[in-house]
Amino acid sequence: VAVDNRPNAYASLLELNHYTDTSTTFTAQYKPDQPGIENADPPFRYTYLVDTSSPVANLGGVDKMVEMIGHSVFLDLTSEFQRQKKSNRDNFDQFLTNPDDLGCAQNYLAMGLAAVHFPKDKVLHACASRLARQILTRWTEPLSRVSNVGAFTEQELGRLGLDVDNVQRGVQVANIESGELLRDVALAHWNGVNRSYGAAYPGHDSVGAFLMARQAEHQTRFTDTDPNPDILAKQRANLGEYLFQMQQNLRGLLPAKEHALRGFLSECVNDPNRRHGVARAFLDHAQERFRAYINELGRLRDEAQPTMAPVAEARDSQIAEINRLAKDPMLTLIMGAKRKEIDEKKEEYLTRARQWESTLLDIRTAEHAIYFYTGMLGVLETLKNEMDAYIERMRGLEAFFLKEEQTAIENPVDVNGLVIFDRGQRVEQENGQVTYVGGDIDKRYTAYVGNGADPGNATVNTTGADILTELGTGGNIYGLRETDLARVKSAVISRCRTVFRAVEQEAVLDKFFERFGIGTDRAVEELRRIHALSQPFIHLAQNAPNYKHHQNKEQTIVGVMHGPEPRSDAEQVFMKMLKETVQGIRDGQITNAGEQHQVLFLRERAAFPLRLLEGMDNYRFAYDQSKAAGASANPIHTRKDVKEWLRIAPPSFEDQKSAWQTFCVGWACGVIGEEKDTKYTAAGAKETIRFIASYRDRFGMAKSDPLGAFVSITGDLAKLRQEAETEEEQASRPPKEAREMVLLLCDQRVLKEQIDRGIEALLVENGVQQLGQKLLAHVETQNARNFGRAILRPYQQAITDYLEQINYNPEAPVPSAPIMGNPIPVAAPAPNNGGAGGGGASLGSLKERLANLKELLADGLITEADFEARKATILSEV
Repeated sequence: VAVDNRPNAYASLLELNHYTDTSTTFTAQYKPDQPGIENADPPFRYTYLVDTSSPVANLGGVDKMVEMIGHSVFLDLTSEFQRQKKSNRDNFDQFLTNPDDLGCAQNYLAMGLAAVHFPKDKVLHACASRLARQILTRWTEPLSRVSNVGAFTEQELGRLGLDVDNVQRGVQVANIESGELLRDVALAHWNGVNRSYGAAYPGHDSVGAFLMARQAEHQTRFTDTDPNPDILAKQRANLGEYLFQMQQNLRGLLPAKEHALRGFLSECVNDPNRRHGVARAFLDHAQERFRAYINELGRLRDEAQPTMAPVAEARDSQIAEINRLAKDPMLTLIMGAKRKEIDEKKEEYLTRARQWESTLLDIRTAEHAIYFYTGMLGVLETLKNEMDAYIERMRGLEAFFLKEEQTAIENPVDVNGLVIFDRGQRVEQENGQVTYVGGDIDKRYTAYVGNGADPGNATVNTTGADILTELGTGGNIYGLRETDLARVKSAVISRCRTVFRAVEQEAVLDKFFERFGIGTDRAVEELRRIHALSQPFIHLAQNAPNYKHHQNKEQTIVGVMHGPEPRSDAEQVFMKMLKETVQGIRDGQITNAGEQHQVLFLRERAAFPLRLLEGMDNYRFAYDQSKAAGASANPIHTRKDVKEWLRIAPPSFEDQKSAWQTFCVGWACGVIGEEKDTKYTAAGAKETIRFIASYRDRFGMAKSDPLGAFVSITGDLAKLRQEAETEEEQASRPPKEAREMVLLLCDQRVLKEQIDRGIEALLVENGVQQLGQKLLAHVETQNARNFGRAILRPYQQAITDYLEQINYNPEAPVPSAPIMGNPIPVAAPAPNNGGAGGGGASLGSLKERLANLKELLADGLITEADFEARKATILSEV
């Protein structure tokens, strides 16, 4: 093929550089036809731009073949509708396909789909949800009830060491290894005094002083000079040895008993005979017991305090008696009489001292025990809240999986044809729960699990243990209270789905024959009905423009397991029944679906033209009628879940360029207003600008319509965005960020006309120079905003083009304001010649005009010859 008058070269499409809805850039490489000949032309490349408005024009004199390549690439790749198509071919009669003038095929194959379907995912999820619910029921409902929770609580409090005797003993412990109490230490002190007295008698006159010194020495261990009512907050320097020891015992006793209570609750929840109900009741009864202990200890303390003074008085009176007897002269006359009398008073003194100190220890111990039980009441409240949250979580999980099972059963399967699934009989229980009995879920659950309510069911118990192991609680059900809820749900459902994994391998044909029988009339009729449902929706009349319909252009494709080579008995029976029921089915039309759970019926039919150089209006009329009928009448396919309709006729480049200029000029002159919404983040500010067009209709009524929005970003995100932008962006094209408003103005021509009319009114009112300065001021303002070069360059280009159209001259003086009723006349717009006209049509200095001309050449909007001619015209003005 001759290319650029070079007979020894041929062209090949090398690569597709870039394509959009408006233009396509591709590269073609030319190589010598005879590489071995001397002086052959070396390989070279050309890059071409194809435009929607003129797809075969302005290609710089390249051969017609390249024009055809460009147009074909454009038609095949730039249409969203074409990109979504399934086929653009004729499977049988290739010679019947009517190509257009450029050789592009016109026929499109419409498709319909129906299936014999077994919803394996639906069944698997419903069974897994039921197993999950039964596992949770096993974790929450005890096998046997505890009848007397009060006696159980008393027993467990004694076992945990939380009764009064154990707590007081824990407060008085002086030596943990030996178990010696402070009472024993106090008594041992006076026993030591008695031994010292007997071993080394101090003399009659010194017995009183000896006893009082030992008493003063011992009483320092009971010192408490700290007025702080909080026992644990008292300072060491203000406490005697005994009270400090009691304080330390209490400080260690509180966390130890709290830990013991938590361990008991965990054991109780994990015990299948108790569970959380007994644990929660235990906490209530323990709270009542602790309050009763506090009241009893307070009463005993109050009763003991008045007895302290008489005992101390009786004790001190013995010292006086000893001193009196030591000075009695009559007792000296009798040998040993004085010693005997003094010994008796000494014994009475020791008895009273021991009694006084024991009473004081009891009072201090009671105070510490009251403090302990008061603190444990707060611990019980915390444990009750944790238990309530655990109970609520388990009930929520149980309700969640019950809802999942119900939803999986009730939700329909959006498949044309036959869905083999029996949900069973709906039963509503007294508590409002809904279950289904006797359906496919019951049958498969019984087959894979058995009786899930049986406490000895190995599947339920093993799966429950595996779930706890996966969650890291190691058999501790109560540990689920601290595990992330989403992780619990995921682990439970994934483990339960593993039990029913075999459902995925169940064959739909076995279920089909199980329901309808083998070779019965009902099975045949059902197969015919499914085949009929696979017929495509849309089928235009045979006399539609550029459309020819032939019966041999239709076919049915059946996708079944193992294709035309059946292996199981059910597959062989189905294949025989299929060929007897559906006419014209051959082995070549039966393909392997590779899925046990469904049999697909796909029917193809030659439908209607897509890209025609003529007749597009007729097709668009049929398309709009189908669109009005709803998404179920989508001419592409019969799927009912399609919500978005694709554009079949995108606006041309010239229409989009005109709409973009209307928007930019309207925005700059105030016809289109803006509303700002700023959101601040850690990486910068995100400013959303929404545009609203304000105009008056033909009746003079004020109206406003939203047009779309831009997003302006500042901070670190703006820097990243600027770095990502390239210099290759075309200033002559509308930016992709303005796609919404450009398409809106192209589709709603009335709205565009109203905005243009408002711009024209401002031009008449203000004049060319004043409006031009207003537009340039708006451009300067937008340059300071963070829209990015991808938006600002096309925006500036649109304003520049408009100023050239209205013959704006920045050097001309601005006329004074016109008198009301006499507007300044506006010169008729000069033809747009790219800025190469005379001085009245120039924009800026000569350097700026030359720079703009270079940009037009770089963007591919003008040819090299046009560039040289316009450059010469501009330089001629120097």
